[in-house]
Amino acid sequence: MSREGKFLVFCMECYRAEKVNRDMLVNFIKLLSPITPHMCEEIYHHYTGEDTLAYASWPVYDEAKLVQNSVEIVVQVNGKVRARFDANKGEDKAVLEEKAKALDAIKPYTEGKTIRKIIVIP
Repeated sequence: MSREGKFLVFCMECYRAEKVNRDMLVNFIKLLSPITPHMCEEIYHHYTGEDTLAYASWPVYDEAKLVQNSVEIVVQVNGKVRARFDANKGEDKAVLEEKAKALDAIKPYTEGKTIRKIIVIP
C-alpha cells in the first residue's frame, strides 16, 4: 500500500472513531512530516508547544494489532460476485463451501441445480 493509501486509511478510521485523541493526531503529524515538513512543523508546534518536530521520536506500532484473524470470502456464481462473508483464517475448505451454499443470496442460484465446479483459492 502506498503512503497516500495509508493516510487515507487513517483518515477513514478517524471518521469511524467517536473521538480522535491528541496522541493520534500528533502521531499522524509525525508520519506526514516527511511529505509536508514545513506545514507539519507549524501544526506540531501548535498542538505540542515544542519547538521542532525534527527531533521527536518516531511513532511505534503494536505488532499484535497487525495480525488478522479473519478474512473476507467472496462468493461468485456464473462469474459474478453474489455474496461476501467473513471467515476465520485457516478454516477448512469444506466448511467454507457449506457456509457459501447456505447464504441467502446464493440459494436462488444453486437450489435444484448441479454445482459443477467449486474453486477455493487460499
